[in-house]
Amino acid sequence: MAFISCLSCFTKQEEEVTELDYRHCSLDDVPNDVFAYERTLEVLHLDSNNIRDLPRPLFHCHGLRHLGLADNELGTIPQALSSLSQLVTLDVAKNVLTDIPETIKQCKQLAVIEASVNPLQKIPEGCTQLVSLTELYLNDCFLEYIPANFGRLAKLKILELRENSLNSLPKSMDRLVNLTRIDLSQNQFSEVPEILGAMTELEELWLDGNRLKTLPAMLGRFSKLRHLDASFNHLESVAPDIGNCTALVNLTLSTNDLKEVPATMESLVNLVTLKLDDNQIEKFPENLGKMASLEEIFCAENFLTTLPPSIGWLRKLHSLNVDENDLEDFPPEIGSCRNMKILSAHGNKLTGLPDELGHIVNLAVLNLVGNFIPHLPVSFVKLKSITAIWLANNQTKPLVQLNHDTDPYTGQKVLTNFLLPQQPEHDRDGDNNSDSGSFHASVWEEERSKRSLVKWAGEETLDHDKTGNLRRAPTPFPKEMRAMAIKVQSMREKKAAEDDRNGKRRQSREYRGRSSRHRHRNAEKMEENTHGQYHQEEIPSSNFAISPLMLERQTVNLSQEEQNIQDQMTATMAQVIPSSRWTDSRKSPDKVSRDSGVTSPSEAGSVTTECSDVNIGVVNHSNMFQHENVDSLTNVLSVQSNPSNGLTVHNAPNNGLKVHNNPTIPQQSQPS
Repeated sequence: MAFISCLSCFTKQEEEVTELDYRHCSLDDVPNDVFAYERTLEVLHLDSNNIRDLPRPLFHCHGLRHLGLADNELGTIPQALSSLSQLVTLDVAKNVLTDIPETIKQCKQLAVIEASVNPLQKIPEGCTQLVSLTELYLNDCFLEYIPANFGRLAKLKILELRENSLNSLPKSMDRLVNLTRIDLSQNQFSEVPEILGAMTELEELWLDGNRLKTLPAMLGRFSKLRHLDASFNHLESVAPDIGNCTALVNLTLSTNDLKEVPATMESLVNLVTLKLDDNQIEKFPENLGKMASLEEIFCAENFLTTLPPSIGWLRKLHSLNVDENDLEDFPPEIGSCRNMKILSAHGNKLTGLPDELGHIVNLAVLNLVGNFIPHLPVSFVKLKSITAIWLANNQTKPLVQLNHDTDPYTGQKVLTNFLLPQQPEHDRDGDNNSDSGSFHASVWEEERSKRSLVKWAGEETLDHDKTGNLRRAPTPFPKEMRAMAIKVQSMREKKAAEDDRNGKRRQSREYRGRSSRHRHRNAEKMEENTHGQYHQEEIPSSNFAISPLMLERQTVNLSQEEQNIQDQMTATMAQVIPSSRWTDSRKSPDKVSRDSGVTSPSEAGSVTTECSDVNIGVVNHSNMFQHENVDSLTNVLSVQSNPSNGLTVHNAPNNGLKVHNNPTIPQQSQPS
């Protein structure tokens, strides 16, 4: 009997299960245990799994009020969704849904839909008929327009449409008078939609990441607005009516083109955080101090030259960032900001600091890098809460020892150390120094690249001055990889073409090898004829010989006409060279230079000789003889004499004759 009583209690406990949490369980399907509690289940969490399909029994849980399916792999939602008539919250964010069934309109109690990060491309028609809907999240859904009947959702309080492609809003949205938060950031709006003027209950307005050029006067209607973000636009002006938004707590106008801010901003007495960094602002309103609730001011990367003295009225200010401006000094009134903990003035033109800074007893971090400060005021010894004083980028410790000294110009006692005085950038040695005085990043990168070369065994015999081809490089981005692939393909095509040319050259060399014997016999005959002519006319005893080895370099057999041209050139050479230079000297020299003479081009028919070496350049306008490359397209006749006076005539390609001393070939004497 007792056993039956316990069993009944256990069964009763099972029936009372109202919530199941299966988040982050790597599930591929909905667990069967869910269906066992379909009568009592109200909250089901299936987020962050790998579920692709929803089974039919899931929609038998008619009492389900919250269904979490975010971060899965759902491609569709069944039409049976309409059976969940008690559903209040539906979360299907971060899936691959392209549509939500129209039957969702049967879920009359549905108040919250989170469908962000899905490729929906349009707002489902059924969603616009959910008159009870109070929160709708459709961020990053590839939306390009809002349907005209969107105004039906009159109870909406939160509407997020971030990261889409919207550039306008339908007029029917003027019915959404209950909206307290609307997020239109990172869209394509070029102006603030006028329809927003009807949403007077707005508390949060997100407009960052669009193409806005001005903030219109209608913003003054938002008397309940607490947060306004219009950063990363192209704002050039802000309407003075912004001063009517007296409830503003956070105002962000960073990364725009503002040159000034309206003086009416002094009316924002509840403002806590003001962000104006990365603009072109030259000065603050003189009554900045009237914003008595300010705790954070970010105005880095502007053109500020001074800060208004009223800044001392900001007794709640704890963070002031004025990096990368043109400030030359701080107003002494800044010492009244007793609650300031962080003061950053990196990259300005400060030439000194007021003694009143030492009165900020809660100051913990002071950044003064990149200025022209010669010393610190002696009042800094009172900063008991200070944890970091940054004076240089290459500073190794947040706090460095400060030594007492005397200013030689004023005679006042000051504090200094080895990092002071700060040096202006143009006074630093060379262009390889960074703002902090250390080596510039490019120098370190060059040194790193040298050290990152792949080294091989025995590389000490290599020339280390030459840059190697093997380097470590960072992984390229996809665009770079595509460019590299194109380059590799081009290199492959060039290599294929070069291989083809090399193949043809090999065939040509084989052909020349087969005909070399025939060319050799022709060369011997020409040598005999040439020496015979020299012997008969001018030279009684000569060592003038034609080398048959160089004649093998011809690409084709010499034709009869080419041989006639060579005979004429040889005869001309023999007439020019004095007979006194052709003495019989057959002894090998001790030293023979391969480049004993240089033949320079001359005018047609001119002859050039130099010292003991004979260099003759015969240039003909029709044949263009000159001493350059044996493989050139011009005809060459070059005579070079070494100290041994042994001359060798070489027949170069393209009908060029080159005469020079060849110490490797023995000279043959001609019969007298």
